This record gives sequence, C-alpha cells and structure tokens, in this order.
Amino acid sequence: NMPVFLCEYAHAMGNGPGDVWDYSEMFDKYDKIIGGCIWEWADHVVTVDGVEKYGGDFEGELTHDANFCCDGLVFADRSFKAATYETKAAYQPMKTAYENGELSIYNRLDFTNLDEYEFTYWLEVDGEKISEQKMTLSAAPHTTTKVAIDYNTMDCRYGVYLNTELSKDGKVYASTQHALPCNVNVEDKSERVALTEDDLNVYAEGAGFAYVFSKHYGVFTSIKVNGEEQLAGNPKLSAFRAPTDNDVHMKTLWANVNIWQGENLDCAFNKVYDCHIEDGTIVVEGSLAGVSRKPFMKHTLLVDILKDGQIDFHLHGNIRKETVWLPRLGYEFELPQESNAFTYYGRGPLENYCDMCHSCFVGMNESTAEAEYVKYVRPQEHGNHTNVKMLRIGKLEFTADKEFEINVSKYSVDALYKAEHTDELVEDGKVHLRIDYKVSGIGSNSCGPQLMDQYRLNEKHIEFSFYINIV
Repeated sequence: NMPVFLCEYAHAMGNGPGDVWDYSEMFDKYDKIIGGCIWEWADHVVTVDGVEKYGGDFEGELTHDANFCCDGLVFADRSFKAATYETKAAYQPMKTAYENGELSIYNRLDFTNLDEYEFTYWLEVDGEKISEQKMTLSAAPHTTTKVAIDYNTMDCRYGVYLNTELSKDGKVYASTQHALPCNVNVEDKSERVALTEDDLNVYAEGAGFAYVFSKHYGVFTSIKVNGEEQLAGNPKLSAFRAPTDNDVHMKTLWANVNIWQGENLDCAFNKVYDCHIEDGTIVVEGSLAGVSRKPFMKHTLLVDILKDGQIDFHLHGNIRKETVWLPRLGYEFELPQESNAFTYYGRGPLENYCDMCHSCFVGMNESTAEAEYVKYVRPQEHGNHTNVKMLRIGKLEFTADKEFEINVSKYSVDALYKAEHTDELVEDGKVHLRIDYKVSGIGSNSCGPQLMDQYRLNEKHIEFSFYINIV
C-alpha cells in the first residue's frame, strides 16, 4: 500500500553501472515504484603528479576502503564516461517504437508538450545517411503521437537503421534507434586454396598472401599480406577480461586468486589434441583450461582458407556443465603497432556492453587504440563494442554472419589486470584485438545484486563463426 523508493539501485564504480536502463523501465511500468538513487555523482580522489590516488595510498592510514570512493557517475574532474550517457538515455524524455512503417513517439514528460522541441529522424544504410526529416511534434505529457515512415525494404551489406533525435537550442535531449527490415547481400565464396603441411604446420599461399597455421598451438602463427606480417604474436582462444570494479565478487570464481576457488581463466592453457587436414579444411580438436583445473571447454575448430585469402573460422564448443558463467569468450590477436587505426560497423563511438549500450547507435565508426582507452581510476576492462558486423584493422577485415563484439587496446588484458593505478599500466608496443563471441555485462555487483541472467555468458554450447578478409 506504500510507494517504493530505491535508495541505491545502481552503483557507479569504474566501468558501470550497467543496468540503469532496466531499472528505468521498471519505474515506468509500475506506478508504485517511484524511482531511486544511483550511488553516486562523482569519483573522490586525491591527484598526485597526475595520478589519481585512493584509500591505502597514503602514509599513516589506519583504516581505509581502497578505491570504494571512486564510485561516481562522472569522473573526479566531472568529465563524462559511458555510463553517464547511458543514464541520460535511460532518463530521456522520449520513447519510440517502430512497427510496419509507423514510428510511435511517447512523451515521458509530466508538464511539457513535445512541440517545444524539434524532432528529427533519418535513415542510414550501412552507416550512410540517405534521408532526413525535421518536424515539430505535438504530444501532450504522457501521450503518444505517430509518424508514417516512407520506407521500402532495401538491399544492404550490414544493416538499415532508423535514427531519431529530440533537440532544442542545439542540445540533444533524446535519441533512439530502430533496425529496419533489409536484404543483406552475402557474397558466395566456396573455392578453397590448396594446403600443404609438414609435421609442425599447415601452409597456404595465394596471390598476395602467405599463411602458416601451427598444428601444435591450433592457431595461425603468421599471416602475411603482400609480404608484410599482420601478426605481432600468436592469437589465442580465451575467456578472461580484466575484472571491472563491478566484477569484484566474480574475480575469485574467474581468476587465480586462491588455490581453492576459481577457474583460473587468467592463466589458461589451450590444449590441442589433434590437428589435421580433412577434405581441404583444417580441423582442430582441443580444450581450454585454467592451470591445475579440468577443461572448462572442449571444442572443435574448423578453418577454411579460400583462394582470395579469406580465412573462415568455425568454432564449436561445449562448456562444462558446472562451470560458472564466463566474463567473455573469443579470440585475442596481437597486431603490430602500425595497425593502430581501425574502422568498424557496430555500436559506438563510446564503449558499450550488452547491459550498457542504449546511448550508442549502430553505424560506421572510426577510432584508434589510443582513443579507446578509458582512464578509470583503477585500470580495468573497457573499450568494448557490441552489435559489430565488420572490423577493418591493418590489412585485415573481420566479418561475421551474426553480430559479434570487438575490443581494440594498446594494453593487454594481463597489463590491465595487474595495474592498480594508471601510472602502473605498461604498453608492450602492440595493438591488442579481441574478436568475441560474447562479453558478459557490467551490472552493479560491487555492492549490489549479481548480474542479471540475461546479461551473462552462461550458455553451455557455443557456435561462433567469423571471417578474415584481406583489404
């Protein structure tokens, strides 16, 4: 019989919070849930020689709470982070829905008609704007108005999206995006290159490319395009990420924190049981296990190399039933420093995760490894992008039939994991690329509930395919 106010429904430590949108939806759905607070507004730090310090960094401290003071929705200097914009998206004064050529716009404001704003919508095909309309809408508080969208199903390579924006005096108050039906053009390639082998490796050569695939490691050890090496180290299948502040309670179950718990994902080994050529396809039977642990995944990898140099990866994996949900799963690549700049079609430009993505639109984006770095007070996982269909980096282009996730960084996962302050981060002169099947969400578990099931990588059977093309 009483209203419910949540004194702290999300916790903004480091990278996060990741579940603000879901709470906002609940506030809208149930009248008696009247809202709540995010803990809290800004990080609290003491900056010494450009490095932000926290509890335990100062002489004479008899008690402290480590970096638990770094829990702001904005950084200490009041600059914004991805979660700041995610919260704006969750709170914005407009909701939209698209169905069968009709866009519905709902006014969430209590006192203001939408006619005080300018409404804009536009269509994008493969990230390119093809049309735009500006108008003034009339919608009283808590009412819906509708706009007919002139659209016929189009052909595309990646996707067609309807974007909307509500603005006033040059400031954007709300923005939304909807995927539209489209015909995705898929180029049919099937002719494979002839493979040769010896006891240690499989070799593939063609016009402008030469590849070496290790039978021992079950990965490519060399990818040369026009004589130039595109790898700076061996790729690896992995499942670990540098834990975020909100992963603090999962860290002991994921990493080698003590001898009694954890899958030891931070020190995992890839075991190749067999690697052979079968009907022109490289077949790898293997497993992935943390040190001193039984395998948490057994898998089969099928690799096809086509005559134009395209590499097809098809991973089929089965995760041990009792294994805890994983932070991520995919391949890590080490690339030369020259492969710093990249272009991708996916959610951006800010970092985003499956439960923290509503402020980022799918489109064509450009970035660099340096630009992807987010200076969290305690270094941690950052820079992810969801709903990716294409990544072009160096002389390689990664694509997939289904959406995948990417991460490009100048720091390795290990470097981010070991550093407790930003000045402890060490670059190794490489570009670190992740091509991921899935990355678990962020949540608020530093002092809140566990990550919701729908945002966990909890499936036990994995089917992951992606392709590498020469560009």
